Amino acid sequence: MNQPLSDSAKKILQCCRQGQLNQVLDLLDTGLDIEDVNHPDFAPLNVALKNGRWKIAKYLLENQMVPNKSKCPPLIAATQYQKDLTQGLELVFIHTGDLNVTDHNGRTALMTACLLGHEKKVKYLLGNQDNIAATDHVGMNAFLDAVISQSLSLIHISEPTRRT
Repeated sequence: MNQPLSDSAKKILQCCRQGQLNQVLDLLDTGLDIEDVNHPDFAPLNVALKNGRWKIAKYLLENQMVPNKSKCPPLIAATQYQKDLTQGLELVFIHTGDLNVTDHNGRTALMTACLLGHEKKVKYLLGNQDNIAATDHVGMNAFLDAVISQSLSLIHISEPTRRT
């Protein structure tokens, strides 16, 4: 069972969610260890990425404050941002150089982008060689996620007969 989050961990996560970089820096300056905050379900970098807080995400990536025990890799967290923007994906990719990541369910960033109906993210991921044929632990893939999202353009892009 996971340990409950400390008050300082809750505070830094709130600052990451709200985009308060100066407060994040102040908390880190007090000696807060980011590894004490990184939690399998909540990691400051992932919270910043999911909420489109690019300055905080950039700072954490530049300072190698990447979660080690998260259920969700930063690339997938960036894909979960509600808007179809590639800025978070680009930021993570620049610092990690790796698109070949899966979450604890075997899902990829491409599957997530297809499920959300995010065409720009899908095109970015495919342009950087994400594995379109990957399947998760229950047999879902990018094409099936595109079907669920009801995005005709994504269905067309990820259609199995179009894969080369």
